[in-house]
Amino acid sequence: MSIKFTVETIDSAYAGRVPWDKARRCEGLSERAAITMFNRLSDWYHDGPGWSGHVRVIGSDDWQYQVMPPCLGERATLARAYHLDDM
Repeated sequence: MSIKFTVETIDSAYAGRVPWDKARRCEGLSERAAITMFNRLSDWYHDGPGWSGHVRVIGSDDWQYQVMPPCLGERATLARAYHLDDM
């Protein structure tokens, strides 16, 4: 079974706990589509030295994923970071 990914976004900066329950979601994405959307939204929310929003990738296996930069001649990949029960 292949994992489907959800990219979640919050349009405001938070110093403490980010209220992910209020996030906008784009669900059912492939790994490639999730990486592309994560990178575009991360660029959008990066505001000079700070951030104006939050973006994360969640897998259908209940893990939060991080985008791993590619090695020369390869593509970026997603790697498990945290299980949602651990957060």
